[in-house]
Amino acid sequence: MHTAMFKAVPGPGGVGQPVYTGLHVIAGCMYSGKSEELIRILSLWKHTGIDIEVYTHGSSVQTGDGFLKSRAGTRFPAQLISSLREIKWRRNGGQRIIAIDEAQFFDEAEAPIIAALADRALVIVAGLDTDFRGEPFQLMAAVLAMADSVTKLSAVCARCKTPGATFTQRLINGKPAPYESPRFMPGDADLYEPRCRRCYERPPRVDDKNVRLFELEEV
Repeated sequence: MHTAMFKAVPGPGGVGQPVYTGLHVIAGCMYSGKSEELIRILSLWKHTGIDIEVYTHGSSVQTGDGFLKSRAGTRFPAQLISSLREIKWRRNGGQRIIAIDEAQFFDEAEAPIIAALADRALVIVAGLDTDFRGEPFQLMAAVLAMADSVTKLSAVCARCKTPGATFTQRLINGKPAPYESPRFMPGDADLYEPRCRRCYERPPRVDDKNVRLFELEEV
């Protein structure tokens, strides 16, 4: 039941039930099943009777009616927040499970909040690891580095139909979006598709003279 990935420490005052602490991260491209995996884990933990709190960013397209939803149709009660500072710590202690979905939308400066929570609670974070440019989301990069354990998910490539897609391709009028387009652009299948490394088209980054930057030199 995923208890092995977390460290159990004595309860308050060194007595009572153990308290699980730690940080587990679920990462991957769009359509890789991150929310579904998060809901699966939480559905197991809820049978233990432990209080579970689920938070997700208000920008997510996978929320509504007070629930975190997966594309497979599963759902779990959740709260919409815009900052991790809205997660409050209870002074009375005790076991607490905190889940954070769509973590890529949160500010990188809030990564220490996740680290502090993981010192005293069981924390599970899910989100996109890279953007449509193929570049890491800063908060996800931070929590992946701090994680006690990681689940890296992949999808089926929308182009070649093989498993192992790890990139998210943004499309505009059926073509890859340029590097300069906004990093965050809400949308679903109308704007994004998963692609494997071979099929992914990395948006070229150009300077003000329309010269490509970071191009590999051929020998």
